[in-house]
Amino acid sequence: RDRLAEGQIRKYAKFVDYWMERFDTIDGHRIFVSYETLTDDNDGPKEAIRITNFLAQSEGVDPIAVESVPCVWRAVVKYKEQLSRADKPKVDSGKRRLDPRHHDSQRSGPTERPYTAELLDGMSKMLLDLMQRWG
Repeated sequence: RDRLAEGQIRKYAKFVDYWMERFDTIDGHRIFVSYETLTDDNDGPKEAIRITNFLAQSEGVDPIAVESVPCVWRAVVKYKEQLSRADKPKVDSGKRRLDPRHHDSQRSGPTERPYTAELLDGMSKMLLDLMQRWG
């Protein structure tokens, strides 16, 4: 991982520049979402509602009802917690339901992957450079 990370840091900076250059003048028509906020137990449902409201501004997009967003967020993002609660399938009510037992997620593996001081320094410099360029 370490030998490839430096190139990935440069590619990520180019990725951010690419999208920021193309959407620099259409303020209000882009949304920034952080993984940490989206997966947070308290802020995640609110962030999902914010995304829903943003998408609803687009022509042809008909998102689900805002009241349903926290339930869908929990089924998609916190599905592992629901697996332990899902003791048996629910009776089919005719409505589409998200069943947490049918996810084929690859979200598992080691939880710690420490970075070297050099990689952290490179990431920090790249992010500071992007912040200086784009605010």
